[in-house]
Amino acid sequence: MRPKLRTTATVLLAGSQAHAAVFSIDSTDAIKKSASILAHDLVAYYHGNESGQTPGILPGPPPAGPYYWWEAGAMWGTLIDYWHWTGDATYNDLVTQAMLWQVGPHADYMPPNVTMSLGNDDQGFWGMSAMLAAEVNFPNPPPTEPQWLALAQAVFNTQAEPGRHDNTFGDGIANGCFFNLGARLARYTNNQTYADWAEQTWDWIQGVGYMDAQYNIYDGAHIDTNCTDINRAQFSYNGAVWLLGAAYMWNHTEDGRWRARVEGLLDRTLTFFFPDGVAFEVACERPEHMSCTTDMLTYKGFLHRWLATATQLAPFAHDRVLATLRNSTRAAVAQCTGGDAVGDPDAGSHSTDNPSPLRPITTADRVGAGFLTAVILLGVTGMFGVISLGEMPIPDLADRTRFPPFLALPEERDSTDSSADADADDNDSPCLLAQITANMTINKPTLVLADRDGHPFALVFDGLGRDELDLAGRGLKKGATAVVHRARQSVPQGAVADAAGSAAAIRDPSHPESTHRKAAKRPFVRIPAGQAHTVQAVGAPLDRVVPAAAALRRRQQQQQKQARGSGTCDACGALAAQTRRIPTEALRKCTGCGQAWYCNRACQTKGWSDGHKDECKAWRGLVAIWGG
Repeated sequence: MRPKLRTTATVLLAGSQAHAAVFSIDSTDAIKKSASILAHDLVAYYHGNESGQTPGILPGPPPAGPYYWWEAGAMWGTLIDYWHWTGDATYNDLVTQAMLWQVGPHADYMPPNVTMSLGNDDQGFWGMSAMLAAEVNFPNPPPTEPQWLALAQAVFNTQAEPGRHDNTFGDGIANGCFFNLGARLARYTNNQTYADWAEQTWDWIQGVGYMDAQYNIYDGAHIDTNCTDINRAQFSYNGAVWLLGAAYMWNHTEDGRWRARVEGLLDRTLTFFFPDGVAFEVACERPEHMSCTTDMLTYKGFLHRWLATATQLAPFAHDRVLATLRNSTRAAVAQCTGGDAVGDPDAGSHSTDNPSPLRPITTADRVGAGFLTAVILLGVTGMFGVISLGEMPIPDLADRTRFPPFLALPEERDSTDSSADADADDNDSPCLLAQITANMTINKPTLVLADRDGHPFALVFDGLGRDELDLAGRGLKKGATAVVHRARQSVPQGAVADAAGSAAAIRDPSHPESTHRKAAKRPFVRIPAGQAHTVQAVGAPLDRVVPAAAALRRRQQQQQKQARGSGTCDACGALAAQTRRIPTEALRKCTGCGQAWYCNRACQTKGWSDGHKDECKAWRGLVAIWGG
């Protein structure tokens, strides 16, 4: 049975265009197809580009329609992410028109038609979408129009003014948006003023008690009570927006304080909002009191998107988050396949108490369920696209817990049943790195390898004849590094796991212990029938692969490789779009690995001679396996 999804949106899914679609996150092509369908469904709810309608907004606000102004701003950010994930520019002109129409006379996302009810969080969502457009190099508006970075700065500046604060209710999300924008602007512009504001906002929210020592982030309090009547309801997007901002601050400063804050927020977010490994809106999805309003149904979409982005900025969080996001995403996707998934309204309800019950859901809330389902699923499907399409970081190959040597592998003494291993998550199982030293195939495809400590061992593919597996065609040849997922020592009955004796016997066929009988008694790695795909190759020696992975991780942490070549040339260091020293289009990626970027052929030649020649094959293999 597939994982269960606990969400009011799925109960209301019958009215959604997405209901008949079959979504999948099992391959790059499937992810792109699913995201394309969801993006189309999402845009179908927008009528602002039709005659007589107002560009940029969705039908509403209530009672005129179910959607608030901020939700439209968030939707455009979702579609910017969609373009960034997939490269599909179908909706780019629509997004640009919509976001520019709503900027207002002062280009600060304070249009006159919404200023009477405008909160800092409403404006903040539009500002964060503009910031995202700048960060991922979304095509800029014409020169005569406000640019994305300037719009994000304008939103921040208006909220930083002493008199520009919400006057009745101070809440976690409004302050979170301001903090998030400040952190991102600090990193993007390297302007210390933004970083100072982010620090001050963090200190203030802890000081008034909106965030406690356990990193719970509460809804907010009334200004006229001096913020003492705190509403302790917790919403998933609150935790996520603060976590993402903290990840930007750590990425910008590499300060240990920000790492501790990221880890603290992550601990609480995963525990509180994923009580059974699947996202759960604790404040309103409780079965005895389903009370999610229309906008609340979108919060988990932000939760998934922002967690994924946070792990790109703070790669130390990646391994902890990936398994949870994969499970939660599969659960969300499963609810739209029309298959055997079963919703469980009681699931997770035992895990957490919510001290602030909310009103029952209304008919008006149900009207927008299809739209909101598309928002959530595009968010979570696209999130997994970030992982699968190569936006998540290369793992730390120096981690001997996740990548242990041969002798530290768990044992598999029963060689007849490895179904549990076959179903294991690659990120939760040991992964063995070893350099191939010889092809020793006799009856079954067999390789001799040396692990990271130099210990030789054999790797045997069960269920295949000697000519039924093209080892060389898979890159599994002498000198290459084998990556063995879900690795186990297979220890035959009566075997003696003596590293020294085994090593001598494998290296030297004339060794006294090197008889077929005795060699068969040595521990080895057995690949079960049907599992040959769990062994992959990097076309470089192991002593080059590990440092190459570290270098690639550093690039990701420092954001030197921006989307579509908007970062710096790897040979001469010339900056691209942000400083306008060279046009964005001038940067071209290395066709070998797709990771290095150059201004021109001369820079590529220089980079090759400066050392990229040695790391190119390693990077290509690492990206093929883990993305980058």
